[in-house]
Amino acid sequence: MLISLVSDKEIEYYLENEDRCSEIYDMVVSDFDNGEVSEELKSIHEENAEPVLEKIDELIEDRKQKIYGEKYQEMQDIQASDRNNKDEILERIKKPFKEDPANENLWTEINILEKDKKRVKSFPYSQSDVEEGTRAISGDERAKEKHYAVQIWNPELHTTVYSSEEEYDEFPLKWLTHLPIHQDRLLYRQWQDTGDLPEEYLVNEVQSEGYLDNLYAETQKVPFFQERGDIIEEIVDNYRDERFASVINLILPQIESFVWIYAAYLQEHKNEEILLNANFNHFWRFNPRDHDNLSLKNTEGNEMESPSVKDLISETVVQDYLNEDMVEYFVDELFVERNPILHGNVSDYHSKIEASKKIVFFNNLLDRVTGEITEDLAEQVEDAVDFETDISDFATQDSDS
Repeated sequence: MLISLVSDKEIEYYLENEDRCSEIYDMVVSDFDNGEVSEELKSIHEENAEPVLEKIDELIEDRKQKIYGEKYQEMQDIQASDRNNKDEILERIKKPFKEDPANENLWTEINILEKDKKRVKSFPYSQSDVEEGTRAISGDERAKEKHYAVQIWNPELHTTVYSSEEEYDEFPLKWLTHLPIHQDRLLYRQWQDTGDLPEEYLVNEVQSEGYLDNLYAETQKVPFFQERGDIIEEIVDNYRDERFASVINLILPQIESFVWIYAAYLQEHKNEEILLNANFNHFWRFNPRDHDNLSLKNTEGNEMESPSVKDLISETVVQDYLNEDMVEYFVDELFVERNPILHGNVSDYHSKIEASKKIVFFNNLLDRVTGEITEDLAEQVEDAVDFETDISDFATQDSDS
């Protein structure tokens, strides 16, 4: 848990460059060597946790204001009053807001913040921990002590509070849902400090050893892309040869068509009503152009005629199955760029960064969608299989069964 929130590289940086953090680390090591929790360290942690707890409380209250709207101040006044039955009154006011599906995301955010608050309040280790000692992690005998020291020095680092900040909503790379928490936080802080988008990260990721080869290999596990193996191979080769306009022009249609396939999967296997006036034998073979009168059922239950892929991902239940940040990127950036690019109305879109961005998004979408399909179809056939086989193969069979 500790390692997933703060990387080893960050830990080493803080210990080497922050004198106070280094001092706290020496005290933590002393605790574990002596088998006793220092009261001084507890006091230091409590002092350092106080501003973080205040920040979390503010973030929670901000979400409550959004939930309760005009009722918020009335509830504050009731809470501050001397009324004997104020708890009963408040619960009665809260009930419809708690039951309203429109507030579900805000309540989820509050629950996450409450968990972070609990983590920040708690001293990172106990008397039993120091008596038991620690075991080496990745060959480092003091790995846990180092994490404990950083946690005491800056309790916010071992939380996800940063993602609840108002400015995070504007962070242009929050759709990189595959990133570990510490990497996402680092890119966000860099963007905050400089005002510049740390897009070089995307280039470095795509250029990392094995990334493009692995991308190609993963697509070839999927029937839809097996038929397009030469296209995917061309995308990979074009990127390596720095033909970035070709990369973008080839990958955008693959992303769009794959979203339609995902909608067909949701209709066929999740019983969602999305694609109207469309009869198809297998979701892997769905093509919107095969259906002259294709329309969509939006989240309001209304029919949308002559729909675009933007309509599909932003107006139907497809959005409920994808990460909201991925949907936002697709609608607000990727689709906005799509028409001018594919219709030849722009000539300055083919940079290495833009090509890298599209490849990373495509890879994330592939991982998200195929992972769900593989798991879902594997569960459906699990009880019927009585021989040794790789169960994930069932998700990639191109058959009508």
